[in-house]
Amino acid sequence: MAVFKRGLTEATQEVLKKSMDFESNVVSMVKRSERRAWIVAMSSMFVTVCLVGSIAYMLPLKEKVPYLVTVDLKRSTSTVSYLRDDVAASGIYASEALNRSYVSRFVQAREGYDWDTINEHDWEYVSSMSNDAVRGLFVSQFDGTANSPERKWGRENAIRIKVNSIVFNGLDEERGARPTGATVRFEQWKFDKRTGKSEYLSSHVATLRYEFKSNLKMSEALRMRNPLGFQVTAFKVDDEFNAPVFKATQQDVGIPLLNEEAGIQFRGADAGTSAETAQPAANTLPGAPATPRQGP
Repeated sequence: MAVFKRGLTEATQEVLKKSMDFESNVVSMVKRSERRAWIVAMSSMFVTVCLVGSIAYMLPLKEKVPYLVTVDLKRSTSTVSYLRDDVAASGIYASEALNRSYVSRFVQAREGYDWDTINEHDWEYVSSMSNDAVRGLFVSQFDGTANSPERKWGRENAIRIKVNSIVFNGLDEERGARPTGATVRFEQWKFDKRTGKSEYLSSHVATLRYEFKSNLKMSEALRMRNPLGFQVTAFKVDDEFNAPVFKATQQDVGIPLLNEEAGIQFRGADAGTSAETAQPAANTLPGAPATPRQGP
């Protein structure tokens, strides 16, 4: 072998050396490529397993919810309903339902009138859900003049409120901001207790600001009316420009009390920290209406 090596020229030895180096580089490249291929394959397998697991985890949460949009052309309002089987899965949250309930009850009590219930029901609702300024505006209506409700409507007539829509203001779901007010469209209907017939009067838009005060001080009787400390801090009513027109046959069927298909697109209720004192019970409120006279 040594003799064979001695017989090779330097040029030949150089060629053999380069050939061996080339083969060594090729083998090294193949090994590195194989190693990278295994890394990519394992990474792809890991990502695939993660994706499959994520899809399997999220699959029960995926649900197609059909929506029903109802448009009332006469009142120019629309409502969005969730087509679900049960109320528990209807998409309405507890805080949303509470907001809607409080706002509806306040507007009905504030703008409605019924002598048989005003002292025991409506007066307490408005008193327990208003601050001093809003309560004062309500009390000032019953001033004994010809336009005061007790003189204008008396015992034989009642004013009922039909809420058409409630739109909450200040809601920002992305930032978690809860509503601070609401815009309520409603109708006033006069109910004649003697004949049992109803008559459409007018349409209005109420704008109000409110807050929830968990430490609002009030009597036990008012606490039963307003357990969560809902308080209206500003209230304004304007006339509706696009008021509906009802035929006489449509007015005789009775007074609608509350629109059960009103919209549900607002969420949230907040609790304040400042303490305020609510008005006492209804029978001790100053300015409560006296027995109405029969006609002006």
